[in-house]
Amino acid sequence: MLFRRAKEITAHLEPLRRPSLSSNDIVAAVAARRADGLPVEPRHLPICVGAATLHADTCAAMPAKCSGVPSPRVRMLLESPDPTIDYRAFISHTVASMFWDGYALILLDRPAPLTTSVRLLSAAAAQYDPAANVWRYDGETIRNELVYTVTFDGAAEGGPVAPGVSPLQQCHRPLTMYGYAYRYLIDYFAQGGNPSSILRTTHPVTGERANELVDEWITARAQRRPAVMDPTISLEVPAASGELQATLSVLDVCAAEVGRMLNVPPSLLNAPSLGSGMQYRNVADELRRFIALSLNPTWMSRLESFFRTITGDPTVQLDPAPLLELYAETGNAQQGVTNVVA
Repeated sequence: MLFRRAKEITAHLEPLRRPSLSSNDIVAAVAARRADGLPVEPRHLPICVGAATLHADTCAAMPAKCSGVPSPRVRMLLESPDPTIDYRAFISHTVASMFWDGYALILLDRPAPLTTSVRLLSAAAAQYDPAANVWRYDGETIRNELVYTVTFDGAAEGGPVAPGVSPLQQCHRPLTMYGYAYRYLIDYFAQGGNPSSILRTTHPVTGERANELVDEWITARAQRRPAVMDPTISLEVPAASGELQATLSVLDVCAAEVGRMLNVPPSLLNAPSLGSGMQYRNVADELRRFIALSLNPTWMSRLESFFRTITGDPTVQLDPAPLLELYAETGNAQQGVTNVVA
C-alpha cells in the first residue's frame, strides 16, 4: 500500500533539484529581509545550486554495470531502478537529495537482495523516529526491511539509519559568510545603490523643486546639451567607497572556499581563483581529478553500495568511461577549432 502511495505522492512533490537563482528568488529574499540582516539561505546561493547540479549531473551520466551477464532482474534494476522515472533522473534526484538533505530515502518493493523495483521518496514527507529507529513517510511507518537510506557522510547505510550530515552543514561557516555578502548585494541594489552624482543647493528646496532640478539635469545630459547651473547649485560626484568591490571579492573567496571544502576544483564550479587561466583541456583534466578524488570515494561509492545491496551482486560499479569519452571528444573538437582560428 505504501509503495503505491509513494508513487502518487512523489509525483506531486517539489522536485529535488533546485533551479538557478532567479529574479523571483531575489525579490523573495528582499521581501523576507529582517532587521537583523539574515544571510541568504544556502538553497538560494548560486554556488550551492551549481555544486548540486554538478554532482547530480555527473553521477547521472555514469551507468551502473556489473561483470558478467546480469539476470533479467539485475539488469532491470541497473537500467531503471525506479520505473516511474528514467535512470538518469533517479540518480540525479538521489544525489541531489544527499546534497541538500544529507540523505536519500529509498523504498524497496521487496527486501534486498530480492528487490525488483524501488521508489525514491522525498525528504519533505519523510520523518525519522530515533526512539523507535523507524522511518515514517507521510505519517505512515515503513517496514525496516523495505527502506534503504543512502547517506552523504557514509556514517551508516542500508536500513532504518538516521539522516546523515549534508555537505551544506559541513560548509556552514563559509556559506554563512557567502550568504551575508549576497544579502548585502541584494539590499544594495534593491535600495537603488549609491547615487552616481549629487546636486547640492545652498537654499532649501521643496521635494517638487528637487525633482524639477533632477529632471532638468537628466534631460540635458540625455540631449548632450552643455550644463547650465545656477550659482546656488553645485554638482558632486561621490567617491567610490570600495564596499561593493570588496563584497564581490568576498563572494569570489567564499566560492573558492566552498569548492575546497567540497573537494571540487573551483573551475568546475565556474569559480576559478584569481589569476587562474583555465583552458578547456585543463577543465577536462579537472573533471578526471574530480571523479577520481571526490566522486569515486564518496558519492559513487554510496550509490554502488546501494546497487550491490538490492541486486545482491558485489561487482556493480558506476562506469565513468562514457562521460570521460564525451569530454575527450569535445576537447578534441575544441582543440581543432582553436587550431583553425590560430
